[in-house]
Amino acid sequence: MTKKSPDSLYELCIEKTFDYLVDKKWNGGKTNPFSQINCNIVNDLFKFLDLHLEYEIPSPFKLLLKSGQLQNLVFNGIDFTEKRWRSVVKYLLEESDSCRNITCIMLPESFQNDDNGSLERLIEKCPLLEVLDVSTFFNLSVLKNCVRLKEVRNYFSGNKEYRYFRNESVDTLANLQNLEQFVIFHSRKSSSYYKHIAKLLQNNPKLVSLGNTDSSRAAHHIYTTCGRDTVPRYGLKECFWGCNSYLYRFNPSKQIAGTQQYSEFVKSSVVLFPLVEKLHIVVYHKNCLQHLKELKHLRVLEIDFSLCRGSSARNAFISSLSEIGPQLKCLLIVGYKPMPVDAIMKYCSNVVRLDLRCSAIVQGGIETDSKNFRRLEKLTLFEMDKESLEYLLRNSLNLRELLLLYAVCLDDTLLHEILKMKSLSKVHTLCVKKCRLSREGLKELVQKCVNLERVAFKTLDADLTTVVTELRRDIRKKYKYISRNLLEI
Repeated sequence: MTKKSPDSLYELCIEKTFDYLVDKKWNGGKTNPFSQINCNIVNDLFKFLDLHLEYEIPSPFKLLLKSGQLQNLVFNGIDFTEKRWRSVVKYLLEESDSCRNITCIMLPESFQNDDNGSLERLIEKCPLLEVLDVSTFFNLSVLKNCVRLKEVRNYFSGNKEYRYFRNESVDTLANLQNLEQFVIFHSRKSSSYYKHIAKLLQNNPKLVSLGNTDSSRAAHHIYTTCGRDTVPRYGLKECFWGCNSYLYRFNPSKQIAGTQQYSEFVKSSVVLFPLVEKLHIVVYHKNCLQHLKELKHLRVLEIDFSLCRGSSARNAFISSLSEIGPQLKCLLIVGYKPMPVDAIMKYCSNVVRLDLRCSAIVQGGIETDSKNFRRLEKLTLFEMDKESLEYLLRNSLNLRELLLLYAVCLDDTLLHEILKMKSLSKVHTLCVKKCRLSREGLKELVQKCVNLERVAFKTLDADLTTVVTELRRDIRKKYKYISRNLLEI
């Protein structure tokens, strides 16, 4: 990596110090020159080192790691599978107070805990730890003395969370009264550990996120085991409801009962988590949708209808939007059934991002205000017809990003009508796949969209390769980004 010229005197000093570290200027001294330096400076030096790994050995890290002044132990550029980097953590373990100021540990996926428990030993040496972000299993009991810990994130490469949820190990987190995030990714079986998740919620009152962990069954467990007069309220602001593994363990005859029971799970979750701002929910039964009306703080809704096919669920959802739609800022819908965009526009007047991973249609018979989508800045459509596309763009005059991923309806005639609306005048990012634009249509689009910065096209007409190449050559200097995955401009 080539180092750019420093923008300030401070950056120049950081760069010069970096050069001295690489040249081992201070390696022979009796004292560590960084042990008395401000923590912020040591953090900046460490970050600079991590971004400039041209040298062959990790020794420049050694003085910084042993200084005791490092706060952010964050590695981005290191591959811990290489033998030369395995000693980096060992440097921290060699000195008794080397970790006294560390508040954040972020290790890449290449770092894996060893049989000697290097990660556990490292964590034990960090009394001020607030953020832990790793991709390897470790014993949760080692966290019991990290009373300042706020975030624990573990990016597993597979479904290994069972190791955390066995032997009542989550009880060791009860001492972490400042814990706000406990996130384990790839938790497809999280509903099986609902009792452990319930304990997490009960023991850690400041939790705001459990990541992709399904909290709905845990909420129902708490709701049904406590007295109705003593139902607790928790502060989760981000929730995932509907991990479907527990449904598929039933045989088909029991699955219907399971989907109906899921509605009770959602009802309990709404009661226990009234402060939810971001919700990802998988819909199995239309009855669960009526409870969403009680979420008065909901701002981001990602809803999946893939396992609930039928117009009754769609109608129930539109009914829910009449209550919660005005408060939504972001809406993502996944499903097989078409979704009426005029109904969405009527109720979701403050949406900034709309992502429809289903067919978009205009239902008709719905009165809407032409100003309803004036706040919409990013629109993603997976499948649409001419009427729905024209309807949305006519009412979305402040778009900044437009992604049309199956735009068979988009031909030169429709494009001409869209351009007359001036709905693309502010668009800086445009992606159109599987459209029917001609050579002239492509040229007109590029010429009229004067603010474009990022563009990508894939047309159904293979003969347009030549014109796309010509346009790309003519405007290459204008665009900051050109997609390499599509037939592109």
